[in-house]
Amino acid sequence: MMTCLEVNGIHLECTDEEVAETGLAVASGEKSYEELLEWVEGHKV
Repeated sequence: MMTCLEVNGIHLECTDEEVAETGLAVASGEKSYEELLEWVEGHKV
């Protein structure tokens, strides 16, 4: 199920699972800052 959320004035459309997976990947170092920015850009509405 897709969810719309707002983080720091940025509106994103993604699933809860995508948010959790992305957060864990950033926290563990598996996803870099640049990769996170790319993910955010890909989910902006």
